[in-house]
Amino acid sequence: MGRDELLVWIFEARVWQPNSPGEKFVTETHYDADFARKHKLMATFHDIYGAADQDPLDLTPMGWKEMIENVIQIELVTK
Repeated sequence: MGRDELLVWIFEARVWQPNSPGEKFVTETHYDADFARKHKLMATFHDIYGAADQDPLDLTPMGWKEMIENVIQIELVTK
C-alpha cells in the first residue's frame, strides 16, 4: 500500500459516511481529493540503534517503500 492508498483507506475508514446501509465505498465516487491536500502523514521511525526518533517526520511519497519499513507510528495531521 502506497501513501495515496493509505490516505484513501483512512478517509474511507474514518471520514466517509454511507448514505444508506450496505453502501460500498467507491474511490472514484466518494473520495474527496481535498482530503489529501489538507492532510499530511507524519511518521516516527526507528533510528539505527533501535530506539524511536524524538519527533515525527513528514512521510512523503518519495522513498515510501524504504521508509515505511522503518515506521513505528503514523499520524494524520491537518495542514
